[in-house]
Amino acid sequence: MKKQILIASYPLNAGGTTTSLISLLHNIDYKSYEVDLILLRQKGEFLQHIPSQVNLLEPALLEGSNLKDKLYKLVNYTLKGIFIKKLMYLIKKKPYSLGIFQIMSGYGWASVSRGLKKQYDVAIGFMEGWPNIYVSKKVRANKKIAWVHPDYKNSGLDPSLDAPIFKCFNKIVLVSQSCKNSFDQGFSQYTDKTIVIENIVSVEHVKRMAEAEVDDFIIEDGCLNIITAARLRNSDKGLDRAVKALKRLKADGYKIRWYVLGEGEDRQLLEDMIREYGLEKDFILMGQRSNPYPYIKRADLYALTSRYEGKPISVTEAQVLGVGVVTTKYISANEQIDDGVDGIIVENNDEAIYDGIKRILDNPELLNIFSENLKNKTIGNADEINKLYEAMKN
Repeated sequence: MKKQILIASYPLNAGGTTTSLISLLHNIDYKSYEVDLILLRQKGEFLQHIPSQVNLLEPALLEGSNLKDKLYKLVNYTLKGIFIKKLMYLIKKKPYSLGIFQIMSGYGWASVSRGLKKQYDVAIGFMEGWPNIYVSKKVRANKKIAWVHPDYKNSGLDPSLDAPIFKCFNKIVLVSQSCKNSFDQGFSQYTDKTIVIENIVSVEHVKRMAEAEVDDFIIEDGCLNIITAARLRNSDKGLDRAVKALKRLKADGYKIRWYVLGEGEDRQLLEDMIREYGLEKDFILMGQRSNPYPYIKRADLYALTSRYEGKPISVTEAQVLGVGVVTTKYISANEQIDDGVDGIIVENNDEAIYDGIKRILDNPELLNIFSENLKNKTIGNADEINKLYEAMKN
């Protein structure tokens, strides 16, 4: 008899967590497991990439059909979800930048999300925030697993809000050993629950998707063509630092085009910066793409300017496609990149980002060296799925 699995996640918009989830779904043994997927809202470009074997449920947040339903949800969201927690949070003046997000997007949306009557063998919250809170409060399962993707210590998340949530889970998944070590320092009471399951990357899938034709990405000869795939949110992805670095490099006389795939709340801010610095033709916000791989494959360099990361799957995907990476030093950077061999790791500040790109511009032969070394690097970890199977047993 197949085990009944539920996975809860945010809408499937372009991003590393979504890519990781899609890869996971494509690697599950559907002869042994029956998988239901529930999303907060049934939206996102990656909906089309869900395997046919997955049962996509109606969204957890059903839109009210009449005024009574809408008022009911508003009252519950305000009173049960956010009012008391937010009020206390503001009074205490906690120093966590994402604390209000945890309350409003996590507790708030969970309070008005529909519960599920079905009893599952295993329920998985695939991300911090609403997915984990929803599974802990609204789902019945013999075993519950939480997934945490970022470096928790430096993420801006408030551990006091998550501690009671993690108590409800049998296992807590971190995406790298470094992330686990960081998490264990902040949640020593849960070290017996934490395990490492790296983001699964299907090498053949990435390469196959990269062969698609695109007609909106023209590579300019005699120019360093950089690409970044990231949410337009400066607090973590640091794209404001990329714009500043490009301004300096252009002033130095270098020819560069920097393309960004993604959308987010800081688009207007970035557009204003780009306009102010006169970079409209050089720093190009391309929007979201459901298939980012043809763009990454055609670029000269993949750049990551994040202020913090867990273990970004986009870096591994760039490596699969033979594209060298320049990245800031996040917690797992040394687990992914051999500095100076198949990419460059720089210190996590504005000056270092500028210096790292300049190093490539002054030594363009490095791009060929990185590409050649990536051909000999073992990339891909589809066997990580076995760790999940083991976690679902124990």
